[in-house]
Amino acid sequence: MEIRTTNSALTKDYVNAITVRGGGHSLAGTLVGPAAEQRLVLIDDHAVYVPPADHLLVIRNDDVPGIIGVVGGVLGDAGININQLQVGQSERGVGAVMALVTEVSVPIEVQDRLRAHDSIISVRAIDLA
Repeated sequence: MEIRTTNSALTKDYVNAITVRGGGHSLAGTLVGPAAEQRLVLIDDHAVYVPPADHLLVIRNDDVPGIIGVVGGVLGDAGININQLQVGQSERGVGAVMALVTEVSVPIEVQDRLRAHDSIISVRAIDLA
């Protein structure tokens, strides 16, 4: 695992950020604004902008039309409300990541329905509550 902090007044993105890399994954966070609100700004080298939450669903997918509707439909059919959705593309333009904040934990059966779609590469539920 590699942990790197960045502090620079000349950065193109964030003045202060912490990045954690390990096991083929990466996550970066920063504090923004006068209230120093926490934001996740990078997931697996895809730029996002989402607050940390009790229930976060991270979906890696092909960057194709209609995939957001597929995800919203599956979650809606399961009665799961999306509080926030952020889509991030990689700098290399390969695939995309969706970071969804949900009101409740997404059950494994719902995750499996998402995984069954041809354009969805992976689904991870991160529950802190």
